[in-house]
Amino acid sequence: MKLNFGEYDRITIADIAYRYIRSTDTGNLFERLDQPGMFESFSDVALITEKRAGFRYEKDWFKPGYAAARLDSGVGDLYLLPPEEWPEILYRWDWCRAFQALANKKQASRSDAGLKAAIERLDPGIQALVIQREKIAAGRAEQKKRAGALKIQEGRDAPSPKTLLRWLRRFREGNFCVTALRKRHYRSGNFTFKLAAEADRLLTVHAVSYASETRPTKTSCHLNLQAAIDQENAKRRTAGLEEIPCPSRKTMNERIDGLNAFMVHAARYGLKAAERKFAMLGQGLDVSRAGERVEMDEWSIQLMTLLTKVGLAGAISDEQKAKLKRIRVWVCVAIDCASRCILGMSVSRQPSTASAIATLHMVVRDKAAYADAVGALSPWDMRCTPETVVTDGGSTLIADAFRAKVLQLRSTPQTSIAGEPGLRGTMERVYRTIHTQLIARFTGRTFEHTVARGDYNAEARASLELDALLFALPRYVVDIYHNSPHEGLAGETPANAWRRLAASPGVVPPPGSDVCRNIFGTEVERRTGRHGVTVLNLDFASDRLHAHRRAFGDGPVKVKVDALDLGRVSVLLGDDWFALDCRLAGFAGVSMATWLEAAADIRRRHAADYRVNEHVVLEAVRAINAIAARGIERFGLGETRPSQASIDRAERDLAIGFRMPDLDGAGTEGDPADILADGVDGTGPGSPRWTAARSLPAPDRAPRRMTGIEKND
Repeated sequence: MKLNFGEYDRITIADIAYRYIRSTDTGNLFERLDQPGMFESFSDVALITEKRAGFRYEKDWFKPGYAAARLDSGVGDLYLLPPEEWPEILYRWDWCRAFQALANKKQASRSDAGLKAAIERLDPGIQALVIQREKIAAGRAEQKKRAGALKIQEGRDAPSPKTLLRWLRRFREGNFCVTALRKRHYRSGNFTFKLAAEADRLLTVHAVSYASETRPTKTSCHLNLQAAIDQENAKRRTAGLEEIPCPSRKTMNERIDGLNAFMVHAARYGLKAAERKFAMLGQGLDVSRAGERVEMDEWSIQLMTLLTKVGLAGAISDEQKAKLKRIRVWVCVAIDCASRCILGMSVSRQPSTASAIATLHMVVRDKAAYADAVGALSPWDMRCTPETVVTDGGSTLIADAFRAKVLQLRSTPQTSIAGEPGLRGTMERVYRTIHTQLIARFTGRTFEHTVARGDYNAEARASLELDALLFALPRYVVDIYHNSPHEGLAGETPANAWRRLAASPGVVPPPGSDVCRNIFGTEVERRTGRHGVTVLNLDFASDRLHAHRRAFGDGPVKVKVDALDLGRVSVLLGDDWFALDCRLAGFAGVSMATWLEAAADIRRRHAADYRVNEHVVLEAVRAINAIAARGIERFGLGETRPSQASIDRAERDLAIGFRMPDLDGAGTEGDPADILADGVDGTGPGSPRWTAARSLPAPDRAPRRMTGIEKND
């Protein structure tokens, strides 16, 4: 597969930033940004397959408009902004895109009259979308109407012509980057210096006195400051000068907390003590086109399934089947329109934004694990950064949370007109193909409507149960659909079409695992410590975190976790996210579900000895990964993005029963629950249920199977 870079792209490999120069038949030539004039070459194969190389792709980073947008908005990417700001930015983006569409058709102008006419024409449609999104955010999109319920129907105020013109100007100057539309209120406030020069000097002197071997308290430092201010004011009264106010105790504490944490500790307790406190423990610190239009849609599989685990050829009577509860399964699919290849799919009990986001995540990530888990004979190696993502007006696909993810990929979200499925014809044809070729292979299909169904008793003939569907869908897609001649491709197979188009002109590269984690990961809060940060009983660290601890000391930090790869996490330090490696080798590509199941196995086999060795942990992980029949559940065809509460609960379960290996030998014997003492900040009981985070089974029972379509909370 050929990677199609642009001249304004920034590529980061192993923490070294590069500028794209040109491509060759086998790879790409880059110039190092830290050493201009120095060039390095990398093959496409190395960039797309080397997971640990720290590959990071940032499209159009050096474009003047994007640089201006970063300067104006204060951030480089949408995912660096609080989610609370996204609805306002996306509302402005809707107006700018809608007006541009009219202007491109010569149906609107930027004159006062033209802007006013365009606003009157566009406002009803945009407000309808706003109301629908507010319902989604309030969790009322799918609720039945009830008498007396408050209506969400006002939407947002339409912009004035002057305001819309200002938005359009900023949008164009920012090279149509969505962050250029950020409100400038983040720069609001009076940040001018309020302390008199002498008061500030005295404040600094007495704040620095906190870093002393006499170890004064902050309170005593402030008392000394008050005395110095009183003495200074006495001199000022004698000279007829205005007295200066004494800084508050809060101001004093803030000034002390702003001192270099390492230097303060060294001054108060000695250099050796500071080196011990801020030492970062070793191991894990050595840190490695076809997608022009991607359509996404979701539908309900027309099928009755059984809740019991009977398999495809389950020996169960029709009378028993009639008594079983039916469930309806929703499938979300992303397809590349040029090659007709399916780039992502997820299965859920109900349509949800989380399922749509999981599908979008699959578009940009490596899917080899999904194919391997079902024993597919063909590779599922199609991935890219989509240029445009086209959806219908379904509530889960127009939600701000989903559109924000598309924009964070530097892709363009586009919504087709309701009631016009022909505008997303590729997706509709794929729906019919899967429905007739795959689902028709199983009894229990409900057919498209009652006329087609006739006298067929669907409930009495249901035979496809949930696990089988999870197994059959990806196997059908990878081995049958991708390798079958396609009418829309003049008889060429989707797989061959992808390989042809990926070779020339190439694809926009996926952003890399670290950026994907920043966009799609689950955010939790943890405390830093000597082991770095601890998530799910695993320690993560890096040199950059080490430097942060030395400067600021230990405290809470935001961490993002990819539930399908525990080899790395991201931590927010300052204004950007940085990757941390797992200190325990062998966790690259290991999913959260696999780790929890391996932990259950360790707990059963080592019930008498809570402290385990590293080889025991890795042996358990390898053993669980070897069970291919259950792999699709662990690799997450369903909604695999757990909530923060799910991760917190899983940590509490992991804390009971065994202790992780002490990599540096500095640990001490103690209660097994002490495993959480260094950086895990779990919440209290009552977190929502998530299948993979259930209580682990008793020693004489097999681990509970974790279904990939369990509904996340």
